Amino acid sequence: MSVVGLDIGNYSSKIAIAHRGGIDVIMNEASNRETPSTITFSGEERFVGESAVMQETSNAQNTVKNLLRLIGQTFQNETDELSKSKLLSTSSLLQSNDGKIEIEVNCEGTKKKFSHERLLSMLISKLKEIANNGITDCVLIIPDNSAIGLRQAFLDASKLSGISVLNLIHSTTAASLNWGFYKTNEEKNQIVCFIDCGHLYFNVSIVEFSSDQLKVLGRFSTNKISSSEIDLLISKHIVKICEEKYKLFDLFNSSKTKMRIFKAAEKTKKVLSANLEHIIHIECLKNDVDVTFTLKREELEELCADMLKNIPESIHSALQTAKKSISDISFIEVIGGTSLIPFIQKSISDVFGKPISRTLNSSETAAKGACLMCATLSVSLKVKNFTVKDILPFSVSAKYSKNQKKETSQTFVLFEKDCEMPNKNTLILNEGDSFFVEIFSSPDNQTIMSFNASYQPNENEKNSKFGIKIVFALSVFGLVSIKETSILFPESSEEKISEQLQSNSQENSNEKNEEKEENSKVNSENQKNSSELVKQKQLPKIEMCFKIGLSPSQLQTECEDEWKAIQKDIENKRKKDKRNDLESFIYEMRNDLNGGSKSKLGKFAKEEEQKEILSALDVDQEWLYSEEGESADSATYARKLLILKQLSGDMIYRFKEYEDRDSSISEVYSSIKNNKQIIEKSKNLENEIKEKCEIKILEIEKFVDAIKFKLKSQLLYENPIFSCNDFRLLAQELDAFCRSVINQKVSQQLPALSSN
Repeated sequence: MSVVGLDIGNYSSKIAIAHRGGIDVIMNEASNRETPSTITFSGEERFVGESAVMQETSNAQNTVKNLLRLIGQTFQNETDELSKSKLLSTSSLLQSNDGKIEIEVNCEGTKKKFSHERLLSMLISKLKEIANNGITDCVLIIPDNSAIGLRQAFLDASKLSGISVLNLIHSTTAASLNWGFYKTNEEKNQIVCFIDCGHLYFNVSIVEFSSDQLKVLGRFSTNKISSSEIDLLISKHIVKICEEKYKLFDLFNSSKTKMRIFKAAEKTKKVLSANLEHIIHIECLKNDVDVTFTLKREELEELCADMLKNIPESIHSALQTAKKSISDISFIEVIGGTSLIPFIQKSISDVFGKPISRTLNSSETAAKGACLMCATLSVSLKVKNFTVKDILPFSVSAKYSKNQKKETSQTFVLFEKDCEMPNKNTLILNEGDSFFVEIFSSPDNQTIMSFNASYQPNENEKNSKFGIKIVFALSVFGLVSIKETSILFPESSEEKISEQLQSNSQENSNEKNEEKEENSKVNSENQKNSSELVKQKQLPKIEMCFKIGLSPSQLQTECEDEWKAIQKDIENKRKKDKRNDLESFIYEMRNDLNGGSKSKLGKFAKEEEQKEILSALDVDQEWLYSEEGESADSATYARKLLILKQLSGDMIYRFKEYEDRDSSISEVYSSIKNNKQIIEKSKNLENEIKEKCEIKILEIEKFVDAIKFKLKSQLLYENPIFSCNDFRLLAQELDAFCRSVINQKVSQQLPALSSN
């Protein structure tokens, strides 16, 4: 199962796999096609997915939800988004040493802190388990406006889970790939608007399709319109009603109360998507007070009025980036769970002035698109060539100065926002032999990397002007790296090289958004002119300091911790299964023995044997619920179960023999009857052969009758003198004897084949 698309969402996750018959979404252990993106810690165990949802209300303070909202945020600036994340979280959010958010929970009797990469790896490991550990290579879906920190977090989490990521794909790009991949008979290019109304973001992408490719022309993403935003608005309305009507205050101070309010809000949103009103009822919310009131769809629309104003703005922003108008759009495809809400659909339709289209599965299409992307990159499946041209949702800039104090620093854009991925650009530093360079993304001002670029000229080069050339690469993952570094020296005059370096520097700092074809043309011309004016010398390897993601040492530590946690999960599951097996055996055996000789199994054992078994059951049951029994390992449970089975083995054997005896004897009589009929119908058999078979049949029939009589007179608590398996072997022996005698005679009567 190497062709897989993983859609890890803020609310739920999906797994899509490809095979020769198409693409399917895998069901989890609860037969659901969506697995909740929820993690709960309880005692020494951790629960992910369906099992975590069952405990989230009672164990809210140790439950992690809305994980994607937390990734990439820091405590350095107290933003509205950070305040909202704190409000939505029922677990403790703390600041790590590098300023990132860590989540603190009670685990294994102590408080433990987990990074978002580690928590994300737990979700991926769960999806890997659902797929029977058959995921090796995959394509991951990321939000459309994913910052560079979130991209790196997904890659780091995949490494912790032991999965190789072939590509990262934006959610609307994946949906557009699933939409356009099968449309091969279009006569002209089509421009389609894809709108993903998800749990965390409202994504709008303008995509142009041809027969063998899709090209993202522009996109816009905001978290001001989302399912979680609606949940939050309803939750605040519930709190307001509780304060005004029931005089209940500080409801968000309790993790359990907060979780119950959020679940009521989520249910209300779903019900009002299909009904005009809903009765909100929360039992014993606080101080044993039951909260009950009715919310109508019109009231919900009023609560979301300010949020709905952002829909036209988001769509027009995407159109403006793509340099298209509403009249250029052929179709409006809407996906995501929030798109099921009627007033969301109406708001989108009003912007375009025409009905929206819902031909795609709103929850599964992105995962299937990611799976298609994985299929095009995989060697195990052969699919048609289909090119995907995506754009970068942020810009990447470089700031350099002649020292780390950043005095008189200069800044220019390396990769413009909405530039095509992958890409590359060149930075040339002149008028100095040592520079401090810092690469950062905008608008979040996230520092990606920093390094010192320096060169010490030798004796022959001291009087020559030179420049430091650094080639940056933008990968398909949206990550930046250094591809090449070199030193430029003049081949002719110093003035000529100085002018060339100045020209290259000015061109790199140009902030106009140009098409990729024009950039490639300009870069090729510059490289041609540069090769005529300068000679290059390889620069020693630059030591880079990455500011995003996990360091190699952190990655190694987290990987070891996650492997240990996975092994512990396996042992806990094995321990739980063995304990349940032992407990079930004790209760079932006692139930079958209660009542003495009148019970189900009592008549198959002597009174002394029954007492011995019941005594052993009592001892093991008492041990099972003791402190020692609670903390025992799986091997101990298995050993005790084996001892009980050996102790009661003879009794259970007698019971099974008694139950199966009639059917096994019937097999012998059936064999006798069938062989008699065969002999009677075979007219060509000699009397000698018939007599031989009849003697054997009569012999076995008499033997069975005698054994049957003896078994009836035998006591039930005694081991049978002839087992059910012996009867079956007797039937097989009779069949084999008659078959061999008859077949041997028939073969002698057949004419010999001529050797000619």
